[in-house]
Order: sequence, then structure tokens, then C-alpha cells
Amino acid sequence: MIILGSVATGYGQVADSLLQTSQAPSTPSTFEEPFVDDTDDFTPMLGLFLLIGVAVALCWVGAGIVLIGGLLCLVFGLVATGILSASLLVSIKTNSVVAGAKTFWVLGSTVTSLLVGVVGLWMLVRVMHRAISTPVVLTVGGLGGVAAGLISAKLVWWLGRRLLDYVQRRLSSKFSTTNYH
Repeated sequence: MIILGSVATGYGQVADSLLQTSQAPSTPSTFEEPFVDDTDDFTPMLGLFLLIGVAVALCWVGAGIVLIGGLLCLVFGLVATGILSASLLVSIKTNSVVAGAKTFWVLGSTVTSLLVGVVGLWMLVRVMHRAISTPVVLTVGGLGGVAAGLISAKLVWWLGRRLLDYVQRRLSSKFSTTNYH
């Protein structure tokens, strides 16, 4: 207890609380200590591990991008093959190249408009900052794209047939008269 009391009086507050004078012993120093900044806690090995971790994470991100890109190419290739084979089957079944070409045009336009409709509506929602859920954007954009694709494909096919008939009539009337004077 006596030892504890001497330690407490040597380093503790022994003056009156109201006077606020400290009597902590001061030890004279023979040299001045240099200024040490303790906020620099960087170690080279920690930096090396950080770089290795970032490199591994970037490799995984790159592998994911390549994998997703490959899967998207596979899906687009299968869809294109399906459109082409359906058009060929229609052409063979009906014995008409025109029917196969029309099927190819309508299916290709519909699938393309489906993608354009979904991406377009998604971008519109993002630009306009609307709180519309992703399933609603996919459904409405997809259905709108399919409808727009079907209508535009039929309209372009109809206009193309009318233009082709007009050109055929003009050319046949021009070359049917054989005045060789």
C-alpha cells in the first residue's frame, strides 16, 4: 500500500483540484528526439499483396467478360441459325423462294426489334429517372419491340413488293414496244 501510494503521488494529481497545477516530474533530456510521423503505416509487402489482389480480381472480371461475350455470341448464332433454317424450311415446303425470303425478313426484323425495344425502353427509363422495375421494362420493351418489328416488316415487305411490281410494269412496257426504225 505504501509503494502504491508513493507511485500515485509521484505521477498523479497531487495539487488541489481548484488550483490546477500539475506536479508531474519532469525528466531532463540530454538530447532532443527527432519528430516521428506515426501516420505513415504503409508497408511494401502490404502494397504488393494489394497489387496481387487487384490483379487477380481484374483477371476474374476479364474472364467473366469473355465468358459472357462468348455465351451471347452463341445465343445470337443459334437464333440466327434458327431464323435461317425456318426460312429455308418455309421456302422448301411452299416451293417459293419469295415465301422463304418473306419469312426471313419478318423473323429477322422481329428479333432485331425485340432487342432494340428492350434496350431502348431501358435507356429511356434510365435517362428519365423513372422508378420502373426491370421485369416491367423487359416485358413492355420486348412486346413493343415485337409489335413494332412485325408491323415494320410487313409494311416494308408490302412497299417492296409494290415497288418491284411498279418497276416490272415500267420495264416491260418500255421494252415490249420494239420500234427499231
